[in-house]
Amino acid sequence: MRSTSQHRVILVTGMSGAGRTFALRTFEDMGYETVDNLPLSLLGLIVGPGTSLDHPIAIGVDVRTRDFSTKRFVDQIDRLKNRADVQLEVVFCDCDDDVLAQRYTETRRKHPLSQERPALDGILAERQILKEILSVVTFTLDTTHLPITETRQLLKNKFTLEGFDQTFVQVVSFAFKHGIPRQADTIFDVRFLKNPFYDPSLRPYSGNDKKVSAFIEEDPITMPFLNHVKKTLSLALSRFDEENRSYFTLAFGCTGGQHRSVYCARVIHSWLQEQGRFRLNLHHRNVVESQH
Repeated sequence: MRSTSQHRVILVTGMSGAGRTFALRTFEDMGYETVDNLPLSLLGLIVGPGTSLDHPIAIGVDVRTRDFSTKRFVDQIDRLKNRADVQLEVVFCDCDDDVLAQRYTETRRKHPLSQERPALDGILAERQILKEILSVVTFTLDTTHLPITETRQLLKNKFTLEGFDQTFVQVVSFAFKHGIPRQADTIFDVRFLKNPFYDPSLRPYSGNDKKVSAFIEEDPITMPFLNHVKKTLSLALSRFDEENRSYFTLAFGCTGGQHRSVYCARVIHSWLQEQGRFRLNLHHRNVVESQH
């Protein structure tokens, strides 16, 4: 279990337009002290050795921050990791490049690195700069497919100050044709299960529907597979308290992200709820709202 003498320090960085400012506002609503665009040279004054950390704190840092460099950023993180009184998280806000470009077009804002060029040029330049810090990131907040309400709920579930010593487990369903979730720790490919998509009467529905669930459960492979997943998770999750792991993201993928992956994610999420040991979140990334 995590030590109650540790204090939470969260560094929030990532791609411009991917939700960093919104994330900081959410941390503030949760009771964190927040500081945005803090020069890295001043970071030590706030969280350096000998400073008082009476409250959890979230600090925003990005390429616009004065004196920013990837090397200086990584060096500061290495120092904080060695602090016995600090539980450090580095949150990287990310989003697909084309969606970021669309956001800048819709808001008519200029990307901070684009100058007079198209926003996509600035996005690509920023991604090149920030790729060197990905090795120290502890949590990726991918807002490509996340509405604002779900983004807020995900952050609250993972970084709540209540139940600080409980592991947060996020269960995700997704469509392989739309890409693998960036934040996933473990991925199960369930495309081998019989596909309800090919039944015209089931196609409009999702894996949340009873008729679709019954179809998937009729596949003789389904239950043995899910039992195997439960056994695997039982072994893995039992180690999390020993390793002081604060979160874990489990993803189930199928072709369209509507039927098989949704069903499997829902079943495993319910099973985890029965364990009563974790803070949980269930997210169906690619389910079309009209199908609920």
